[in-house]
Amino acid sequence: MKGKKRIALIAVALVILMLFVTACGKKAPETLEEYVKANQSEQDAIQGIVSDDPNATVTITGNTLEITYTVEDVNFTADILNNALGSLGDTFTGVIKDLETETGISGINIKVSYVDASGKEITSKVFE
Repeated sequence: MKGKKRIALIAVALVILMLFVTACGKKAPETLEEYVKANQSEQDAIQGIVSDDPNATVTITGNTLEITYTVEDVNFTADILNNALGSLGDTFTGVIKDLETETGISGINIKVSYVDASGKEITSKVFE
């Protein structure tokens, strides 16, 4: 009986050790892109940013979250759009700080791009 208990304890210890080694072997995401791919709720939240706007898309590459708006109104010039972007600096800086705090990843950027119906960029700005 004593031998069976010892084998059982050794087996349990080995399972715990394997779980610990496996957990330690998982690498924490180094980029926003990796973080979002690993967390479905984050993917859903980011897609939710543009869910109400059929002319907007969100993509993430590395540490850059890019929001692209397709502008259908030809009266919107680059100057008008640049002025609008300039007024949003504090907002996007706050979002970046929140993302960095939540993810533990530094160096996150948000790029906002405006393109025409053909996909040609009208203007863009990167917020850091």
